[in-house]
Amino acid sequence: MIDPSPTTQPKANGPTINRFRSVQVVGTPWEFMRAVERKFGPIAVDLAATAENAKAPRFITPEIDTFTQDWTAWLKGSLGWLNPEFDPMAKWVAYCAKQQQSGAEFLTLSPASTGANWFWDHVQPYATVYSVGRIKFVGSKDVYPKDLILSHYNQNPNHELQRWKWK
Repeated sequence: MIDPSPTTQPKANGPTINRFRSVQVVGTPWEFMRAVERKFGPIAVDLAATAENAKAPRFITPEIDTFTQDWTAWLKGSLGWLNPEFDPMAKWVAYCAKQQQSGAEFLTLSPASTGANWFWDHVQPYATVYSVGRIKFVGSKDVYPKDLILSHYNQNPNHELQRWKWK
């Protein structure tokens, strides 16, 4: 019989995720944002932010509720940014697909969960997807323990997963 006590269990190597205990409101590092703007152009509206973590001059706060907003009206032909809470991701990307179909153009940072239904239903058909590796978010002590993707929701996505060495 195997002893299930903690002293006999193997330890995880590297950072781990504490489900339901992770901080969901963190900032995207400015180093990454500067690389994003060099590649895609200036970000006009942060589609879900607080005053402390906004990455654009205009932003939609939790009090305004981005899920009730028409992003095309906010963006007016300019580029938007979204670094949503990663749990639950399906709700966010379903709304992203709806807004892309309405003509909005924006970038979304999310976990690289290419095996998840939400990726195949709401990201891949509507966005050009870039693998960006791992990032240390502002307000976190460790690098996020999973690879991330940057999805460019636009009217002419190429539907291919690409690698972007942003550093």
